[in-house]
Amino acid sequence: MILLFTSDNCTWCDVLKGMLEDLWSELGTSYDVHEINVSQHSRIAEVYDVLVVPTLVAGHQKISGVPGGDDLKAFLIQAFTQGSLVDTKNATQSLFTQVRAIRQSEIQETATPELTS
Repeated sequence: MILLFTSDNCTWCDVLKGMLEDLWSELGTSYDVHEINVSQHSRIAEVYDVLVVPTLVAGHQKISGVPGGDDLKAFLIQAFTQGSLVDTKNATQSLFTQVRAIRQSEIQETATPELTS
């Protein structure tokens, strides 16, 4: 599974999307890239420690900003060879598990009164 973290009015995000489309054509393949708007889904961005957009995430790999063509190609090939693009169901479940854990910790923090001395 490849995640592309973007935001509203992000010109560089559009540039990266175009690069991905060109690269899929060059490689003779395609794959769904799941776009996540950090303004709308900040918790997911937090789980993946995304600080800037655009950011691509595949498995444990992350590349931020607009990479050069060779770097992007290497990122995608590495994602393919490491199996990051194979099991999207389990990856999605893992993502939701992590988001739930963050929410629960936030709920516990707000429910637990702070001790002051």
